[in-house]
Amino acid sequence: MALGAMGLALCPAHAAQLSLAAPATSTQSGDLTGGTTSIRALDGNTGSYSATLDASNSFWEVELPRTYWMTRIEVVAPSAITLSNVCSGLTFTLHDLRDRLTFTSTVTNPGLGGTWGIDLPPGTRGRMLRFDLSQAQTNGNGTRAVVLAEVRAFGDPASAGGPVPAATS
Repeated sequence: MALGAMGLALCPAHAAQLSLAAPATSTQSGDLTGGTTSIRALDGNTGSYSATLDASNSFWEVELPRTYWMTRIEVVAPSAITLSNVCSGLTFTLHDLRDRLTFTSTVTNPGLGGTWGIDLPPGTRGRMLRFDLSQAQTNGNGTRAVVLAEVRAFGDPASAGGPVPAATS
C-alpha cells in the first residue's frame, strides 16, 4: 500500500462499505411523488429510488456523523425504463466539512439498473456526499430531477481519521 497525503491509503480491495443510514442524515430538494424520499437511495433496495422534483438546483445529499477516509463512491441507477439516463450528467461532490470540497466528478450513464463508480485518490476524506444539477442543468433524460436507486461509499469505518500510518524505520 502506498502512503497517501493524510496517511496510509486503503486499497479498494480492503475497503469496507460504509453505513450511510442512521445516524447519517439524508435530504433532497423535494420529493417527486411523495414516496421517493432521500432515504430510498440508502435502503439497500435497488428496486426503489429517491427522486427530487423537476426543478432548478435539484440535489440529493447525505451527511455522515463524522469524517471518514474514503476510497470509492458508487451510484446505482433506477431500472425503470422511463428513468433511463437520469443519473447521467449529475455532479457528484464530496466535502469533509460543509465548506471544504475534497473531490468532484460528473456521473456518466451506467445504464438501466447499472452502477456508476469512481475510485477516489488516496488520502481522500469525506463526510458529505452530494449529487446535484445546478441552475438549469439537466440530466441525460432531459429533466432537472436527481433520481438515485442506491448510493454507496467505501472506506475505513473504524477510524475517524482513517487508517493509522504505517511505522517507518
